[in-house]
Amino acid sequence: MEGLSSSNDAFFDRMTIEPRDDTLPTHITDAMKLYVEKVRPPAHVSCPPAVSDRIAKSIVRGDRDRIKQDALYVGLSDDGDVLSVPSAIRRDMAEEELERTKRLNDLVRPLREGVRPIIVDHDLFLETMRFLLLDKTTRAVLFMKDSRFGGRVTSADGTTWMHCIEVRLENISYEEATFVGGYAALYLDSELVKPIFRFEKSTMAPGAINRYSFYMSEETYASAISNSHKLKLYVDLEYQGIVANGKYRARLWSMHDTDTGIFRERFTDSEELLSDTS
Repeated sequence: MEGLSSSNDAFFDRMTIEPRDDTLPTHITDAMKLYVEKVRPPAHVSCPPAVSDRIAKSIVRGDRDRIKQDALYVGLSDDGDVLSVPSAIRRDMAEEELERTKRLNDLVRPLREGVRPIIVDHDLFLETMRFLLLDKTTRAVLFMKDSRFGGRVTSADGTTWMHCIEVRLENISYEEATFVGGYAALYLDSELVKPIFRFEKSTMAPGAINRYSFYMSEETYASAISNSHKLKLYVDLEYQGIVANGKYRARLWSMHDTDTGIFRERFTDSEELLSDTS
Protein backbone atom coordinates (compact mmCIF):
# COMPACT_ATOMS: atom_id res chain seq x y z
CA MET A 1 0.00 0.00 0.00
CA GLU A 2 2.84 2.37 0.73
CA GLY A 3 4.37 1.67 -2.66
CA LEU A 4 1.10 2.54 -4.37
CA SER A 5 0.53 5.71 -2.37
CA SER A 6 0.94 8.93 -4.36
CA SER A 7 2.22 10.53 -1.15
CA ASN A 8 5.22 8.25 -1.21
CA ASP A 9 8.39 10.00 -2.42
CA ALA A 10 9.33 7.00 -4.53
CA PHE A 11 6.01 7.34 -6.39
CA PHE A 12 7.10 10.57 -8.06
CA ASP A 13 10.45 9.07 -9.02
CA ARG A 14 8.54 6.46 -11.05
CA MET A 15 6.15 8.89 -12.76
CA THR A 16 8.51 9.32 -15.73
CA ILE A 17 9.14 5.61 -16.22
CA GLU A 18 8.16 4.43 -19.67
CA PRO A 19 5.43 1.81 -20.11
CA ARG A 20 6.63 -1.76 -19.66
CA ASP A 21 9.72 -0.53 -17.77
CA ASP A 22 8.05 -0.22 -14.39
CA THR A 23 8.77 -2.79 -11.70
CA LEU A 24 7.67 -2.82 -8.10
CA PRO A 25 10.41 -2.18 -5.53
CA THR A 26 12.09 -5.30 -4.15
CA HIS A 27 10.75 -4.88 -0.63
CA ILE A 28 7.18 -4.76 -1.99
CA THR A 29 7.46 -7.84 -4.19
CA ASP A 30 9.19 -9.74 -1.39
CA ALA A 31 6.47 -8.73 1.07
CA MET A 32 3.83 -9.92 -1.42
CA LYS A 33 5.59 -13.28 -1.71
CA LEU A 34 5.64 -13.64 2.06
CA TYR A 35 1.94 -12.80 2.16
CA VAL A 36 1.12 -15.48 -0.41
CA GLU A 37 3.16 -18.06 1.50
CA LYS A 38 1.04 -17.36 4.57
CA VAL A 39 -2.42 -17.41 2.96
CA ARG A 40 -2.00 -20.30 0.52
CA PRO A 41 -1.54 -23.98 1.43
CA PRO A 42 2.16 -24.91 1.09
CA ALA A 43 1.45 -27.37 -1.72
CA HIS A 44 -0.04 -24.56 -3.81
CA VAL A 45 2.85 -22.12 -3.43
CA SER A 46 5.63 -21.99 -5.97
CA CYS A 47 7.05 -18.49 -6.05
CA PRO A 48 9.95 -16.73 -7.73
CA PRO A 49 13.35 -16.43 -5.95
CA ALA A 50 13.44 -16.49 -2.16
CA VAL A 51 12.80 -13.32 -0.19
CA SER A 52 15.99 -11.32 0.31
CA ASP A 53 14.92 -7.78 1.20
CA ARG A 54 15.52 -6.81 4.82
CA ILE A 55 12.44 -4.52 4.94
CA ALA A 56 10.15 -7.38 3.87
CA LYS A 57 11.74 -9.72 6.42
CA SER A 58 11.24 -7.08 9.09
CA ILE A 59 7.56 -6.77 8.15
CA VAL A 60 6.89 -10.50 8.33
CA ARG A 61 8.65 -10.67 11.71
CA GLY A 62 6.22 -8.03 12.93
CA ASP A 63 8.92 -5.52 13.89
CA ARG A 64 6.74 -2.48 13.18
CA ASP A 65 3.75 -3.92 15.02
CA ARG A 66 6.02 -4.77 17.95
CA ILE A 67 7.08 -1.11 18.16
CA LYS A 68 3.41 -0.10 18.20
CA GLN A 69 2.67 -2.56 20.98
CA ASP A 70 5.64 -1.24 22.95
CA ALA A 71 4.23 2.26 22.58
CA LEU A 72 0.94 1.20 24.20
CA TYR A 73 1.88 -1.44 26.75
CA VAL A 74 4.56 -2.44 29.21
CA GLY A 75 6.56 -5.32 27.76
CA LEU A 76 7.19 -8.26 30.07
CA SER A 77 9.39 -11.30 29.74
CA ASP A 78 8.22 -14.84 30.49
CA ASP A 79 9.70 -14.39 33.96
CA GLY A 80 7.80 -11.16 34.58
CA ASP A 81 10.76 -8.81 34.10
CA VAL A 82 10.03 -5.44 32.47
CA LEU A 83 11.46 -5.37 28.94
CA SER A 84 10.07 -2.04 27.74
CA VAL A 85 7.85 0.84 28.79
CA PRO A 86 5.83 3.19 26.56
CA SER A 87 8.08 6.14 27.40
CA ALA A 88 10.77 4.56 25.20
CA ILE A 89 8.75 5.60 22.14
CA ARG A 90 9.65 9.15 21.10
CA ARG A 91 7.12 11.69 19.90
CA ASP A 92 8.70 11.89 16.44
CA MET A 93 8.33 8.11 16.05
CA ALA A 94 4.63 8.31 16.87
CA GLU A 95 4.14 11.24 14.49
CA GLU A 96 5.86 9.31 11.69
CA GLU A 97 3.48 6.37 12.15
CA LEU A 98 0.46 8.69 12.26
CA GLU A 99 1.59 10.32 9.01
CA ARG A 100 1.96 6.88 7.39
CA THR A 101 -1.56 5.98 8.54
CA LYS A 102 -2.93 9.16 6.97
CA ARG A 103 -1.23 8.32 3.64
CA LEU A 104 -2.75 4.85 3.60
CA ASN A 105 -6.16 6.27 4.48
CA ASP A 106 -5.88 8.67 1.53
CA LEU A 107 -5.12 5.69 -0.70
CA VAL A 108 -8.03 3.54 0.49
CA ARG A 109 -10.74 6.23 0.71
CA PRO A 110 -11.31 6.52 -3.08
CA LEU A 111 -11.55 2.73 -3.35
CA ARG A 112 -14.20 2.61 -0.63
CA GLU A 113 -16.10 5.33 -2.47
CA GLY A 114 -15.98 3.34 -5.70
CA VAL A 115 -13.44 5.62 -7.39
CA ARG A 116 -10.19 4.30 -8.79
CA PRO A 117 -7.31 6.44 -7.50
CA ILE A 118 -4.63 7.74 -9.86
CA ILE A 119 -1.93 5.15 -9.23
CA VAL A 120 0.90 4.57 -11.66
CA ASP A 121 1.55 1.03 -10.34
CA HIS A 122 -2.08 -0.10 -10.05
CA ASP A 123 -2.11 -2.51 -13.01
CA LEU A 124 1.37 -3.83 -12.22
CA PHE A 125 0.34 -4.50 -8.62
CA LEU A 126 -2.80 -6.41 -9.66
CA GLU A 127 -0.87 -8.33 -12.30
CA THR A 128 1.76 -9.37 -9.79
CA MET A 129 -0.78 -10.43 -7.18
CA ARG A 130 -2.70 -12.48 -9.76
CA PHE A 131 0.49 -14.30 -10.66
CA LEU A 132 1.48 -14.96 -7.05
CA LEU A 133 -1.99 -16.24 -6.15
CA LEU A 134 -2.24 -18.44 -9.25
CA ASP A 135 -2.71 -22.09 -8.34
CA LYS A 136 0.38 -23.56 -9.94
CA THR A 137 -0.69 -27.13 -9.20
CA THR A 138 -3.25 -27.15 -12.02
CA ARG A 139 -1.36 -25.64 -14.96
CA ALA A 140 2.11 -25.19 -16.36
CA VAL A 141 3.66 -21.82 -15.47
CA LEU A 142 6.95 -20.65 -16.97
CA PHE A 143 9.04 -18.01 -15.23
CA MET A 144 12.18 -16.14 -16.27
CA LYS A 145 14.76 -15.03 -13.73
CA ASP A 146 18.46 -14.53 -12.94
CA SER A 147 19.10 -12.48 -16.10
CA ARG A 148 22.68 -11.23 -16.29
CA PHE A 149 25.39 -10.23 -18.75
CA GLY A 150 27.60 -13.10 -19.86
CA GLY A 151 30.84 -13.40 -21.77
CA ARG A 152 31.84 -15.03 -25.02
CA VAL A 153 29.29 -17.25 -26.76
CA THR A 154 29.21 -18.98 -30.17
CA SER A 155 26.00 -18.95 -32.21
CA ALA A 156 24.66 -21.87 -34.22
CA ASP A 157 26.27 -20.57 -37.43
CA GLY A 158 29.71 -20.55 -35.78
CA THR A 159 29.90 -16.80 -35.16
CA THR A 160 31.61 -15.82 -31.90
CA TRP A 161 30.07 -12.99 -29.89
CA MET A 162 31.91 -11.35 -27.00
CA HIS A 163 28.79 -10.48 -24.99
CA CYS A 164 25.42 -12.02 -24.25
CA ILE A 165 22.53 -12.01 -21.79
CA GLU A 166 22.22 -15.25 -19.84
CA VAL A 167 18.76 -16.11 -18.51
CA ARG A 168 17.13 -18.93 -16.61
CA LEU A 169 13.72 -20.19 -17.70
CA GLU A 170 11.98 -22.37 -15.14
CA ASN A 171 8.75 -24.32 -14.95
CA ILE A 172 7.69 -23.35 -11.42
CA SER A 173 4.54 -25.49 -11.49
CA TYR A 174 3.73 -29.13 -10.83
CA GLU A 175 2.65 -29.72 -14.41
CA GLU A 176 4.70 -30.51 -17.49
CA ALA A 177 4.88 -27.88 -20.23
CA THR A 178 5.00 -29.40 -23.73
CA PHE A 179 5.69 -28.06 -27.21
CA VAL A 180 7.33 -24.96 -25.77
CA GLY A 181 8.24 -22.59 -28.60
CA GLY A 182 8.48 -18.91 -29.36
CA TYR A 183 11.05 -16.16 -29.65
CA ALA A 184 13.15 -13.68 -27.70
CA ALA A 185 14.19 -10.19 -28.72
CA LEU A 186 16.39 -7.40 -27.39
CA TYR A 187 15.22 -3.78 -27.38
CA LEU A 188 17.59 -0.85 -27.00
CA ASP A 189 15.74 2.40 -26.33
CA SER A 190 12.55 0.70 -27.60
CA GLU A 191 14.23 -0.17 -30.91
CA LEU A 192 14.47 -3.83 -31.91
CA VAL A 193 18.02 -5.19 -31.94
CA LYS A 194 18.62 -7.98 -34.41
CA PRO A 195 18.87 -10.92 -34.50
CA ILE A 196 15.63 -12.32 -33.05
CA PHE A 197 16.13 -15.62 -31.22
CA ARG A 198 13.87 -18.60 -31.91
CA PHE A 199 13.12 -21.34 -29.40
CA GLU A 200 13.07 -24.87 -30.71
CA LYS A 201 10.01 -26.88 -29.69
CA SER A 202 10.83 -28.55 -26.39
CA THR A 203 9.34 -29.96 -23.21
CA MET A 204 9.84 -28.74 -19.65
CA ALA A 205 9.12 -31.09 -16.78
CA PRO A 206 7.81 -29.74 -13.46
CA GLY A 207 10.60 -27.82 -11.75
CA ALA A 208 12.84 -28.07 -14.83
CA ILE A 209 15.32 -25.28 -15.55
CA ASN A 210 16.61 -24.30 -18.98
CA ARG A 211 19.40 -21.76 -19.47
CA TYR A 212 19.73 -19.60 -22.58
CA SER A 213 22.27 -17.10 -23.90
CA PHE A 214 21.15 -14.24 -26.16
CA TYR A 215 24.19 -12.70 -27.82
CA MET A 216 24.75 -9.06 -28.71
CA SER A 217 27.28 -6.90 -30.51
CA GLU A 218 29.97 -4.80 -28.85
CA GLU A 219 28.00 -1.66 -29.75
CA THR A 220 24.79 -2.93 -28.16
CA TYR A 221 26.61 -3.98 -25.00
CA ALA A 222 28.38 -0.63 -24.69
CA SER A 223 25.06 1.18 -25.00
CA ALA A 224 23.33 -1.21 -22.60
CA ILE A 225 25.68 -0.41 -19.71
CA SER A 226 25.44 3.33 -20.35
CA ASN A 227 23.11 5.42 -18.18
CA SER A 228 21.81 7.16 -21.29
CA HIS A 229 20.30 3.98 -22.78
CA LYS A 230 17.76 1.33 -21.76
CA LEU A 231 18.05 -2.35 -22.61
CA LYS A 232 15.12 -4.78 -22.38
CA LEU A 233 14.82 -8.49 -23.08
CA TYR A 234 11.41 -9.70 -24.24
CA VAL A 235 10.43 -13.38 -24.41
CA ASP A 236 7.19 -14.61 -25.98
CA LEU A 237 6.36 -18.31 -25.51
CA GLU A 238 3.47 -20.58 -26.38
CA TYR A 239 3.11 -24.05 -24.91
CA GLN A 240 0.70 -26.75 -23.83
CA GLY A 241 -0.08 -28.24 -20.45
CA ILE A 242 -1.06 -31.80 -19.70
CA VAL A 243 -4.14 -30.99 -17.59
CA ALA A 244 -7.15 -30.59 -19.92
CA ASN A 245 -4.64 -30.18 -22.74
CA GLY A 246 -4.55 -26.42 -22.08
CA LYS A 247 -2.65 -24.11 -24.39
CA TYR A 248 -0.89 -21.12 -22.81
CA ARG A 249 1.06 -18.03 -23.73
CA ALA A 250 3.65 -16.25 -21.59
CA ARG A 251 5.09 -12.79 -22.25
CA LEU A 252 8.16 -12.17 -20.11
CA TRP A 253 10.25 -9.02 -19.63
CA SER A 254 13.65 -8.36 -18.11
CA MET A 255 14.97 -4.79 -17.88
CA HIS A 256 18.57 -3.79 -17.19
CA ASP A 257 18.96 -1.26 -14.38
CA THR A 258 22.10 0.77 -15.09
CA ASP A 259 22.05 2.30 -11.60
CA THR A 260 22.53 -1.08 -9.92
CA GLY A 261 24.00 -3.01 -12.84
CA ILE A 262 21.43 -5.80 -12.50
CA PHE A 263 18.39 -7.00 -14.46
CA ARG A 264 14.89 -6.76 -13.04
CA GLU A 265 12.34 -9.29 -14.27
CA ARG A 266 8.62 -8.72 -14.11
CA PHE A 267 6.71 -11.61 -12.59
CA THR A 268 4.91 -11.99 -15.89
CA ASP A 269 3.49 -9.60 -18.43
CA SER A 270 0.81 -12.04 -19.48
CA GLU A 271 0.34 -15.70 -18.63
CA GLU A 272 -2.88 -16.58 -20.41
CA LEU A 273 -4.91 -19.56 -21.53
CA LEU A 274 -5.33 -19.64 -25.30
CA SER A 275 -8.51 -20.74 -27.02
CA ASP A 276 -8.45 -22.65 -30.28
CA THR A 277 -9.25 -19.45 -32.16
CA SER A 278 -6.62 -17.25 -30.45
